[in-house]
Amino acid sequence: MDGEFNCCIWQGGKALLNQRVCRLETNDGIFIGSSFDSYEKAIKYHNKSFSIYREFNDEFGQASACVNMASTYRKKKDYQNAILSCEKAMVHAQ
Repeated sequence: MDGEFNCCIWQGGKALLNQRVCRLETNDGIFIGSSFDSYEKAIKYHNKSFSIYREFNDEFGQASACVNMASTYRKKKDYQNAILSCEKAMVHAQ
């Protein structure tokens, strides 16, 4: 995402900071889309990081990758896989 970025004080409702995400609306306020990177791409990279952590027997890293996958699945509204990823994270966090 190239372009000019400016700092300002957020004056909207509660929000989270998330890089490479935006909300597109028409002038009538109709939601068009969000996120320049696809969820599938994010999940692919979280899986890659999990595999690398597994090669090094890094349980904390594996748990972290699973939490990141769960977060991505949640944003995708794929709650079943989000739960499975959380359960997998708990196994590696012990």
